[in-house]
Amino acid sequence: MKQKIINFMKKGLGEELFLKLICIKRIIFNNLRDLPEFSLMRNYDEFQRMLGDSRVIQNIEAQIELLTRNMDERSVLEINRIIHHWKLAEAMQYLNNEARQITADDYREQQNWLKAKEQIKKKYCLNNASDYSPEVFYYHHGIKFLPPKAKEYLKERDFLDVGAFNGDSALVLQEYQPRKIYCFEASEANVKTLLETMQNNNIESAKFEIVQSAVGEKSGQIKFCDSADSGAHIDTTGISVPVCSLDDWIKKSSNLNIALIKADIEGMGLDMLMGMKEVLKKFRPVLLLAIYHNQLEFFEIKPQIEELKLNYCFAIHKLCPGKLLTETTLIAYPEELAE
Repeated sequence: MKQKIINFMKKGLGEELFLKLICIKRIIFNNLRDLPEFSLMRNYDEFQRMLGDSRVIQNIEAQIELLTRNMDERSVLEINRIIHHWKLAEAMQYLNNEARQITADDYREQQNWLKAKEQIKKKYCLNNASDYSPEVFYYHHGIKFLPPKAKEYLKERDFLDVGAFNGDSALVLQEYQPRKIYCFEASEANVKTLLETMQNNNIESAKFEIVQSAVGEKSGQIKFCDSADSGAHIDTTGISVPVCSLDDWIKKSSNLNIALIKADIEGMGLDMLMGMKEVLKKFRPVLLLAIYHNQLEFFEIKPQIEELKLNYCFAIHKLCPGKLLTETTLIAYPEELAE
Protein backbone atom coordinates (compact mmCIF):
# COMPACT_ATOMS: atom_id res chain seq x y z
CA MET A 1 0.00 0.00 0.00
CA LYS A 2 2.81 2.41 0.92
CA GLN A 3 4.50 1.91 -2.48
CA LYS A 4 1.18 2.49 -4.30
CA ILE A 5 0.75 5.81 -2.51
CA ILE A 6 4.32 6.83 -3.38
CA ASN A 7 3.81 5.93 -7.05
CA PHE A 8 0.53 7.87 -7.11
CA MET A 9 2.21 10.97 -5.63
CA LYS A 10 5.11 10.75 -8.09
CA LYS A 11 2.71 10.55 -11.02
CA GLY A 12 0.57 13.43 -9.81
CA LEU A 13 3.32 15.80 -8.70
CA GLY A 14 6.12 14.95 -11.10
CA GLU A 15 9.38 13.41 -9.89
CA GLU A 16 11.23 16.68 -9.25
CA LEU A 17 8.54 18.18 -7.00
CA PHE A 18 8.00 14.82 -5.33
CA LEU A 19 11.72 14.60 -4.42
CA LYS A 20 11.72 18.14 -3.06
CA LEU A 21 8.73 17.34 -0.85
CA ILE A 22 10.49 14.21 0.39
CA CYS A 23 13.54 16.34 1.26
CA ILE A 24 11.40 18.86 3.17
CA LYS A 25 9.69 16.04 5.02
CA ARG A 26 13.05 14.62 6.06
CA ILE A 27 14.25 18.00 7.29
CA ILE A 28 11.11 18.63 9.38
CA PHE A 29 10.93 15.19 10.97
CA ASN A 30 14.67 14.46 10.95
CA ASN A 31 13.69 10.98 9.81
CA LEU A 32 16.75 9.54 8.09
CA ARG A 33 16.69 6.04 9.55
CA ASP A 34 16.11 4.39 6.19
CA LEU A 35 19.16 6.17 4.77
CA PRO A 36 21.87 5.17 7.25
CA GLU A 37 24.66 6.80 5.27
CA PHE A 38 23.18 10.24 6.04
CA SER A 39 24.67 11.41 9.34
CA LEU A 40 23.89 14.97 10.38
CA MET A 41 26.27 15.01 13.34
CA ARG A 42 29.05 13.64 11.19
CA ASN A 43 28.38 16.38 8.65
CA TYR A 44 28.75 18.92 11.43
CA ASP A 45 31.96 17.26 12.57
CA GLU A 46 33.36 17.65 9.04
CA PHE A 47 33.03 21.42 9.25
CA GLN A 48 34.26 21.57 12.83
CA ARG A 49 37.37 19.63 11.80
CA MET A 50 38.11 22.04 8.98
CA LEU A 51 37.19 25.14 11.02
CA GLY A 52 39.40 23.93 13.83
CA ASP A 53 42.42 23.53 11.55
CA SER A 54 45.33 25.38 13.16
CA ARG A 55 46.62 26.43 9.72
CA VAL A 56 43.95 29.09 9.20
CA ILE A 57 43.49 30.56 5.75
CA GLN A 58 43.82 34.34 5.62
CA ASN A 59 41.85 36.61 3.26
CA ILE A 60 39.14 34.06 2.62
CA GLU A 61 37.39 36.02 -0.14
CA ALA A 62 40.58 36.17 -2.22
CA GLN A 63 41.06 32.42 -1.72
CA ILE A 64 37.52 31.74 -2.90
CA GLU A 65 38.17 33.83 -6.01
CA LEU A 66 41.33 31.84 -6.79
CA LEU A 67 39.55 28.55 -6.25
CA THR A 68 36.58 29.37 -8.49
CA ARG A 69 38.63 30.99 -11.26
CA ASN A 70 38.19 29.15 -14.60
CA MET A 71 35.89 26.59 -12.97
CA ASP A 72 32.77 25.38 -14.76
CA GLU A 73 29.40 26.62 -13.48
CA ARG A 74 28.53 23.37 -11.71
CA SER A 75 31.84 23.41 -9.78
CA VAL A 76 31.34 27.05 -8.76
CA LEU A 77 27.89 26.18 -7.41
CA GLU A 78 29.38 23.26 -5.45
CA ILE A 79 32.08 25.50 -3.97
CA ASN A 80 29.54 28.19 -3.03
CA ARG A 81 27.35 25.58 -1.37
CA ILE A 82 30.26 24.34 0.74
CA ILE A 83 31.34 27.87 1.69
CA HIS A 84 27.76 28.79 2.62
CA HIS A 85 27.46 25.89 5.08
CA TRP A 86 30.98 26.46 6.33
CA LYS A 87 30.25 30.10 7.22
CA LEU A 88 26.92 29.13 8.77
CA ALA A 89 28.53 26.48 10.95
CA GLU A 90 31.24 28.93 12.01
CA ALA A 91 28.74 31.65 12.88
CA MET A 92 26.19 29.51 14.71
CA GLN A 93 28.35 26.60 15.95
CA TYR A 94 25.60 24.14 15.13
CA LEU A 95 23.74 23.01 12.07
CA ASN A 96 20.18 24.28 11.88
CA ASN A 97 17.64 23.07 9.35
CA GLU A 98 19.00 25.28 6.59
CA ALA A 99 22.51 23.87 6.95
CA ARG A 100 21.40 20.26 6.90
CA GLN A 101 19.12 20.39 3.91
CA ILE A 102 19.29 17.45 1.54
CA THR A 103 18.79 18.56 -2.03
CA ALA A 104 16.68 16.69 -4.53
CA ASP A 105 19.85 15.90 -6.50
CA ASP A 106 21.49 14.49 -3.37
CA TYR A 107 18.49 12.33 -2.60
CA ARG A 108 18.33 11.03 -6.19
CA GLU A 109 22.06 10.27 -6.25
CA GLN A 110 21.81 8.51 -2.90
CA GLN A 111 19.03 6.30 -4.22
CA ASN A 112 21.01 5.56 -7.41
CA TRP A 113 24.02 4.60 -5.31
CA LEU A 114 22.02 2.29 -3.05
CA LYS A 115 20.56 0.53 -6.11
CA ALA A 116 23.97 0.17 -7.77
CA LYS A 117 25.61 -1.03 -4.55
CA GLU A 118 24.02 -4.48 -4.67
CA GLN A 119 25.45 -5.20 -8.13
CA ILE A 120 28.81 -3.75 -7.14
CA LYS A 121 29.03 -6.14 -4.18
CA LYS A 122 28.56 -9.03 -6.60
CA LYS A 123 31.27 -7.72 -8.91
CA TYR A 124 33.94 -6.89 -6.33
CA CYS A 125 34.97 -8.85 -3.25
CA LEU A 126 36.00 -6.93 -0.11
CA ASN A 127 36.59 -8.38 3.35
CA ASN A 128 34.41 -5.78 5.05
CA ALA A 129 30.92 -5.05 3.70
CA SER A 130 31.05 -1.48 5.06
CA ASP A 131 34.04 -0.65 2.82
CA TYR A 132 31.91 -0.29 -0.33
CA SER A 133 31.82 3.49 -0.72
CA PRO A 134 30.26 5.68 -3.45
CA GLU A 135 33.36 7.77 -4.15
CA VAL A 136 35.24 4.60 -5.11
CA PHE A 137 32.69 2.21 -6.57
CA TYR A 138 30.07 4.58 -8.00
CA TYR A 139 32.01 7.68 -9.05
CA HIS A 140 35.42 6.01 -9.51
CA HIS A 141 37.05 8.94 -7.69
CA GLY A 142 35.66 11.28 -10.35
CA ILE A 143 36.86 9.46 -13.47
CA LYS A 144 33.22 9.19 -14.54
CA PHE A 145 33.18 12.97 -14.98
CA LEU A 146 36.21 13.05 -17.28
CA PRO A 147 35.74 13.76 -21.00
CA PRO A 148 36.24 10.75 -23.35
CA LYS A 149 39.67 11.93 -24.52
CA ALA A 150 40.90 12.07 -20.93
CA LYS A 151 39.72 8.50 -20.30
CA GLU A 152 41.48 7.35 -23.47
CA TYR A 153 44.62 9.14 -22.25
CA LEU A 154 44.79 6.70 -19.32
CA LYS A 155 44.98 3.44 -21.24
CA GLU A 156 48.14 1.33 -20.98
CA ARG A 157 49.88 3.89 -18.78
CA ASP A 158 50.78 3.92 -15.09
CA PHE A 159 48.50 5.05 -12.23
CA LEU A 160 49.54 6.21 -8.75
CA ASP A 161 47.02 5.30 -6.05
CA VAL A 162 48.16 7.43 -3.11
CA GLY A 163 46.38 6.35 0.06
CA ALA A 164 45.57 2.93 -1.35
CA PHE A 165 43.82 1.72 1.84
CA ASN A 166 42.51 -1.83 1.32
CA GLY A 167 42.90 -1.93 -2.46
CA ASP A 168 39.35 -0.80 -3.25
CA SER A 169 40.52 1.98 -5.57
CA ALA A 170 43.03 -0.28 -7.30
CA LEU A 171 40.19 -2.68 -8.10
CA VAL A 172 38.03 -0.01 -9.74
CA LEU A 173 40.94 1.64 -11.53
CA GLN A 174 41.64 -1.64 -13.32
CA GLU A 175 38.56 -0.86 -15.43
CA TYR A 176 40.52 1.90 -17.19
CA GLN A 177 43.20 -0.45 -18.52
CA PRO A 178 46.31 0.79 -16.72
CA ARG A 179 49.68 -0.73 -17.45
CA LYS A 180 50.38 -0.88 -13.71
CA ILE A 181 48.98 0.70 -10.55
CA TYR A 182 51.47 1.78 -7.89
CA CYS A 183 49.69 1.60 -4.53
CA PHE A 184 51.16 3.96 -1.90
CA GLU A 185 50.06 2.94 1.60
CA ALA A 186 51.85 3.60 4.91
CA SER A 187 49.69 1.33 7.07
CA GLU A 188 51.13 -2.15 7.49
CA ALA A 189 47.70 -3.50 8.39
CA ASN A 190 46.13 -1.93 5.29
CA VAL A 191 48.88 -3.33 3.07
CA LYS A 192 48.06 -6.82 4.31
CA THR A 193 44.36 -6.29 3.51
CA LEU A 194 45.25 -4.78 0.13
CA LEU A 195 47.13 -7.94 -0.85
CA GLU A 196 44.15 -10.06 0.19
CA THR A 197 41.83 -7.85 -1.87
CA MET A 198 43.97 -8.28 -4.98
CA GLN A 199 44.12 -12.04 -4.49
CA ASN A 200 40.39 -12.38 -3.79
CA ASN A 201 39.61 -10.50 -7.01
CA ASN A 202 42.14 -12.35 -9.18
CA ILE A 203 44.24 -9.28 -9.98
CA GLU A 204 47.54 -10.37 -11.51
CA SER A 205 50.63 -9.38 -9.53
CA ALA A 206 52.08 -7.71 -12.63
CA LYS A 207 49.18 -5.22 -12.63
CA PHE A 208 50.01 -3.58 -9.30
CA GLU A 209 52.92 -2.79 -7.03
CA ILE A 210 52.77 -1.78 -3.37
CA VAL A 211 54.91 1.11 -2.14
CA GLN A 212 54.74 0.94 1.64
CA SER A 213 55.30 4.60 2.40
CA ALA A 214 53.51 7.82 3.23
CA VAL A 215 53.75 10.59 0.63
CA GLY A 216 54.69 14.20 1.37
CA GLU A 217 56.78 17.17 0.36
CA LYS A 218 60.12 15.65 1.42
CA SER A 219 61.45 12.13 1.80
CA GLY A 220 62.48 10.73 5.18
CA GLN A 221 60.57 9.50 8.22
CA ILE A 222 57.27 10.70 9.67
CA LYS A 223 55.08 9.83 12.64
CA PHE A 224 51.97 7.91 11.67
CA CYS A 225 48.83 6.57 13.38
CA ASP A 226 48.11 3.12 11.93
CA SER A 227 44.42 2.77 12.69
CA ALA A 228 44.17 -0.10 10.17
CA ASP A 229 41.35 1.62 8.28
CA SER A 230 40.73 4.42 5.77
CA GLY A 231 41.44 7.02 8.46
CA ALA A 232 45.09 6.04 9.07
CA HIS A 233 46.90 9.38 9.24
CA ILE A 234 49.96 11.41 10.18
CA ASP A 235 50.16 11.85 13.97
CA THR A 236 53.07 13.17 16.06
CA THR A 237 52.35 10.54 18.72
CA GLY A 238 52.33 7.64 16.24
CA ILE A 239 54.91 5.18 14.98
CA SER A 240 57.72 6.15 12.62
CA VAL A 241 57.17 5.23 8.96
CA PRO A 242 58.92 6.11 5.68
CA VAL A 243 57.65 9.12 3.72
CA CYS A 244 58.65 9.94 0.15
CA SER A 245 58.12 12.80 -2.23
CA LEU A 246 56.88 11.65 -5.62
CA ASP A 247 59.60 13.71 -7.27
CA ASP A 248 62.20 11.64 -5.37
CA TRP A 249 60.35 8.41 -6.02
CA ILE A 250 60.32 8.74 -9.81
CA LYS A 251 64.10 9.24 -9.78
CA LYS A 252 64.47 5.75 -8.31
CA SER A 253 61.91 4.14 -10.62
CA SER A 254 62.52 3.38 -14.26
CA ASN A 255 60.28 3.16 -17.31
CA LEU A 256 57.41 5.10 -15.73
CA ASN A 257 54.65 6.61 -17.84
CA ILE A 258 52.27 8.19 -15.32
CA ALA A 259 48.80 9.06 -16.59
CA LEU A 260 46.81 9.38 -13.37
CA ILE A 261 47.33 10.28 -9.72
CA LYS A 262 44.51 9.59 -7.29
CA ALA A 263 45.15 10.79 -3.75
CA ASP A 264 43.16 10.81 -0.52
CA ILE A 265 45.69 11.03 2.29
CA GLU A 266 43.87 12.48 5.28
CA GLY A 267 45.00 16.10 5.05
CA MET A 268 48.44 15.67 3.50
CA GLY A 269 47.28 16.58 -0.01
CA LEU A 270 49.02 19.95 -0.20
CA ASP A 271 52.24 18.51 1.21
CA MET A 272 52.13 15.80 -1.46
CA LEU A 273 51.58 18.40 -4.19
CA MET A 274 54.61 20.43 -3.10
CA GLY A 275 56.72 17.32 -3.53
CA MET A 276 55.46 16.28 -6.97
CA LYS A 277 55.84 19.36 -9.15
CA GLU A 278 58.42 17.69 -11.38
CA VAL A 279 56.05 14.73 -11.82
CA LEU A 280 53.35 17.11 -13.03
CA LYS A 281 55.70 18.87 -15.44
CA LYS A 282 57.12 15.65 -16.86
CA PHE A 283 53.96 13.53 -17.22
CA ARG A 284 51.00 15.98 -17.03
CA PRO A 285 48.78 13.30 -15.45
CA VAL A 286 45.07 13.41 -14.74
CA LEU A 287 44.58 14.31 -11.06
CA LEU A 288 41.86 13.11 -8.68
CA LEU A 289 42.65 14.80 -5.37
CA ALA A 290 40.61 14.77 -2.15
CA ILE A 291 40.46 18.34 -0.81
CA TYR A 292 38.06 18.10 2.13
CA HIS A 293 40.30 17.37 5.12
CA ASN A 294 41.48 20.90 5.93
CA GLN A 295 41.43 24.48 4.72
CA LEU A 296 44.80 24.36 2.97
CA GLU A 297 43.80 21.35 0.89
CA PHE A 298 40.51 22.95 -0.05
CA PHE A 299 41.79 26.38 -1.02
CA GLU A 300 45.43 26.04 -2.04
CA ILE A 301 45.89 22.88 -4.09
CA LYS A 302 44.24 24.24 -7.23
CA PRO A 303 46.07 27.63 -7.22
CA GLN A 304 49.38 25.82 -6.66
CA ILE A 305 48.77 23.67 -9.73
CA GLU A 306 47.79 26.75 -11.75
CA GLU A 307 51.05 28.46 -10.82
CA LEU A 308 52.90 25.75 -12.72
CA LYS A 309 51.22 26.99 -15.93
CA LEU A 310 50.58 23.49 -17.26
CA ASN A 311 47.26 24.44 -18.88
CA TYR A 312 44.96 22.22 -16.85
CA CYS A 313 41.15 22.16 -16.75
CA PHE A 314 39.57 21.92 -13.28
CA ALA A 315 36.30 20.78 -11.74
CA ILE A 316 35.12 20.04 -8.22
CA HIS A 317 32.68 17.24 -7.41
CA LYS A 318 31.32 15.98 -4.10
CA LEU A 319 31.43 12.19 -4.37
CA CYS A 320 29.36 11.24 -1.33
CA PRO A 321 25.68 12.18 -1.76
CA GLY A 322 24.00 13.35 1.41
CA LYS A 323 27.19 14.62 3.04
CA LEU A 324 28.02 18.31 3.08
CA LEU A 325 31.76 18.03 2.58
CA THR A 326 33.03 14.44 2.67
CA GLU A 327 34.80 13.21 -0.48
CA THR A 328 34.90 16.63 -2.14
CA THR A 329 37.37 16.02 -4.95
CA LEU A 330 39.38 18.26 -7.26
CA ILE A 331 39.51 16.82 -10.78
CA ALA A 332 42.21 18.21 -13.08
CA TYR A 333 43.38 17.22 -16.55
CA PRO A 334 45.40 18.74 -19.43
CA GLU A 335 43.23 21.13 -21.43
CA GLU A 336 43.95 19.37 -24.73
CA LEU A 337 41.93 16.45 -23.38
CA ALA A 338 38.79 18.55 -23.02
CA GLU A 339 35.92 17.86 -25.40
